[in-house]
Amino acid sequence: MRIFFMLSLFFTNSVFSQQQPYDYKIEVLYSMTSIPDSNDVDKQKSEIMSLLVGNEQSLFTSRRYIAMDSAMTSELKKGNSFGPSMSFYEERGTKTTMTIFKTSSNIIYYGKPAPFINKVYQYYESKPILDWKIKDETTLISGIECQKATARFGGRKWIAWFAPSIGVNEGPYKFSGLPGLIVNIYDEKKHWIMELMRIRNIDKSLDLNFSNIKPELIGSKTRFLEEKKYSMENRLQIMQSKGWTYEKPMATRKRFDKEAKEDNNWIEFLISE
Repeated sequence: MRIFFMLSLFFTNSVFSQQQPYDYKIEVLYSMTSIPDSNDVDKQKSEIMSLLVGNEQSLFTSRRYIAMDSAMTSELKKGNSFGPSMSFYEERGTKTTMTIFKTSSNIIYYGKPAPFINKVYQYYESKPILDWKIKDETTLISGIECQKATARFGGRKWIAWFAPSIGVNEGPYKFSGLPGLIVNIYDEKKHWIMELMRIRNIDKSLDLNFSNIKPELIGSKTRFLEEKKYSMENRLQIMQSKGWTYEKPMATRKRFDKEAKEDNNWIEFLISE
């Protein structure tokens, strides 16, 4: 039984593994705005996200995360195991570590369950076949004629505007499957919004090293989201187990619990398998 499991795991990894380094031909930048706490819509987070599209693979991640990873790799090659300076992270750093590789049929997701966890997990899933409802409604976005479509995904209803004139069957995050590039997409409450900033042709080979952290395989998306929930709700004991000490642990716990409660509006909801 164990031999069968190991062979299955090897087969899964060989089928789903992303190709790196990989050549990308198109870069699409999106402004991603989110509301971490659904009970406080006035507090928003924003990040510039990069969608890189190649012939058989695409990559979606934070533009700053790519820069951080590149800087870390460069410093390691120089023999500096500490990486870039603290000022570099303060000026150009990001807590957005979601990294998504997409092929024609599969997705590989990489990310930290929480900013204070020094682990990167990965999980595999089939590329979602979304039941897009294409509407007749059109509009101009940044001078590009776009058409409306809607679909349900991750516990939300999404509204997308895609460009039939841009023959790229892709979009930000895990979205794809429309006859044209997804220019803008947002959920019906506008708690998550991804809007086109720029599109350009490139000739770029990229190899992400996840800031020199070897990704750990986690069973599924649900397991990853469970780990994320556990990390946020048990932050104090996790930090204490790593050797951190606090002068006022009760006050610290109260602050951590407050932050966990305010992080309740993930892009996908936790759904038990």
